[in-house]
Amino acid sequence: MRKFSGFHTKLGTAPGSVKVVAPAAARRASYDWQYSIDGGKTWVDLLHTLQSKTTVTGLPTMTTVQFRYFATVKAGPGPWSQPISIFVM
Repeated sequence: MRKFSGFHTKLGTAPGSVKVVAPAAARRASYDWQYSIDGGKTWVDLLHTLQSKTTVTGLPTMTTVQFRYFATVKAGPGPWSQPISIFVM
């Protein structure tokens, strides 16, 4: 598991799955997620959520995957987080 200021990842129960958790930005917020399998050169959009967590499935195994997110609150969207990495099994 990797952590960055409350932002962390954890391997899921199925092969190729990862649980991603961000700190809650506000009582009412939405979260946009992305992952990269090429060291951050390209990013793949995931579905946005209304909770500060998501589970990603179907990731390539035996690969390092980076994740990042941003939260949108009443005042508008925030910046992208620093990416964090996890080795997917």
